[in-house]
Amino acid sequence: MPLRVRLALIAAIGLTLVLLGTGFAFVQLLRANLTATIDASLWSRRHALLATLREQPRIAGSGLPVSALLQSGTQLFTAQGTLAAQSSADVDDTGTAPLLTPGQVSDARGRPLWLTTAHTNAPDPVRVLAFALPPATGDAVGVVSESMAVVDQAVDHVEAGFLFGGPVLVVCGAIAAWLLAGAALRPVERMRRQAASATVHDGDPVLDVPATRDEIAALARTLNAMLGRVGAAFARERTFVANAGHELRTPLSILRTELELAGKPSRTREELIAAVSAAAEETERLVRLTEGLLLLAREQNERFLHPERVAVRAVLEAAVAGFATRAAERHVRLLVDVQPDDLTATWDQDLVRQVVANLVDNALRYGCRTGQGRTAGVIRVTAAGFAGRVALCVQDDGPGFPEDFLPHAFERFSRADTARGPADGGSGLGLSIVELISGVHGGQARVANRPEGGAEVTVEIPEPR
Repeated sequence: MPLRVRLALIAAIGLTLVLLGTGFAFVQLLRANLTATIDASLWSRRHALLATLREQPRIAGSGLPVSALLQSGTQLFTAQGTLAAQSSADVDDTGTAPLLTPGQVSDARGRPLWLTTAHTNAPDPVRVLAFALPPATGDAVGVVSESMAVVDQAVDHVEAGFLFGGPVLVVCGAIAAWLLAGAALRPVERMRRQAASATVHDGDPVLDVPATRDEIAALARTLNAMLGRVGAAFARERTFVANAGHELRTPLSILRTELELAGKPSRTREELIAAVSAAAEETERLVRLTEGLLLLAREQNERFLHPERVAVRAVLEAAVAGFATRAAERHVRLLVDVQPDDLTATWDQDLVRQVVANLVDNALRYGCRTGQGRTAGVIRVTAAGFAGRVALCVQDDGPGFPEDFLPHAFERFSRADTARGPADGGSGLGLSIVELISGVHGGQARVANRPEGGAEVTVEIPEPR
């Protein structure tokens, strides 16, 4: 059901309930006020009747005045509850029908009695006030009454007004709600059409923001921000796919070339071994690149994280051990320092080892001093616990990062040395993977250049509470 229809129905139902409640309350209040007016009139007539009884002569034996002295709607009852006299003006209309029963007469002798009752000869109910007369009358009871016809007529007129005017108000309110909903939803419909026609190839789709400064304008701004993020994410993914394809093309081309050359019958055994070795090396590069791409593709899914309590020194030494041969060939010392020595942490140790391996690999490739035809230097892998966090740090004493590279260090396929390409062994994914792994652990990674020279990468991982 369209929203405009729902709003119109809600307005109609709401108005109906309001009119019913208001009408019922108004009718009850009107009846109560008119009845109170009649009661005030009856109370005045009571005083007048008492004054008349005190001033007029009594009939011997009964002590009651003649009926000609009574106003219309007045009756007098004996202490035994029988009708003793009534207004002569009512004889033609009501005859001798009493307004009270003997029991009600007995009640009225104790306190004034108010009631609304039907009279035999009257078409409308009457309001009755019964009260005790002075003792000189022989404990008689006086009754004054007045027709409720005026009250009933007024209430009937009001009810008729609500009955015929209420539906008109409900229909008018529903139409007004329909029109107002249409006016309020017009900007939303315009945004819907714009969003439906937008595609990810349109750049940054922008929805028209109404100048109303209301919730709809806020919605338009929020949707624009969301569309901007979606467009930026799509652009990043498109760039990522393009870069991944470019990175994969080089080792695949080299691998195909080496295999084609190895298949020629004129190749010697030494050439064949060299070609197979080169193909194996490119295959290993493909495996590493593919694993990095798969890890980055899972960055929004933390289910691949399997944390456990581990000894920090054992994890770092296991990660560094695989680089001992390369470090020795380059005359580089690998130092591991953990403070305190028995420091433990809740990590996915395989992922943290990958972090350390990526950082040490980068340090060996780019962070060693070169001179007199050989490389040298020291790579320090340290860890320290503080304030519920564990900080891993890998330092080298090489030339450090270029200053213009630092803001882009964690971008995918970003390399500090642009002169080096994939053929030099780097894919530009190492630091991106480091940032991803630190992020899924709830931590963060930073890169910097040391004041004394060399690069420094720090990863801080908080301990779960």
